[in-house]
Amino acid sequence: MIFGKILSDEQQKALVWDIGRGVPGTALPRAWQTDTCIGGWHYDRSLYDRNGYKSAKAVAHMLADIVSKNGNLFLNVPVRADGSIDEKEEGVLEGIAAWMGVNQEAIFGTRPRAVFGEGPASDGAPEFHRAGLPARRHRHARRMPAADREG
Repeated sequence: MIFGKILSDEQQKALVWDIGRGVPGTALPRAWQTDTCIGGWHYDRSLYDRNGYKSAKAVAHMLADIVSKNGNLFLNVPVRADGSIDEKEEGVLEGIAAWMGVNQEAIFGTRPRAVFGEGPASDGAPEFHRAGLPARRHRHARRMPAADREG
């Protein structure tokens, strides 16, 4: 794959646009990518000490949003000097794997809806991002109405 950070419209026909830790506000007509990490780009023990990693839930929400906009997510997991990852990073990856085990068909091989963000827009309605499959639709609820929340 060949990608670029600053691409003209013509270049985007041949290269993948790398937004780099960014996400557009709407679906794009061509595939694009973004990259982020669960912590810093390089291993930082202070992030571990203060529980500063992104949660699996946050990554799953980010992934669903990116895929619904015709994008791909590259997720960096910084390694220690010996090449290993710590148990908190493992926990995040295990959480993402568990989420993917349930939701993978809403991620792999999907395409954005023709109208991004269509659906209920009234107060209190869940905000949906959709990724369409040939025979069905999957909706990713980004927030739950207060009446449906536990606790």
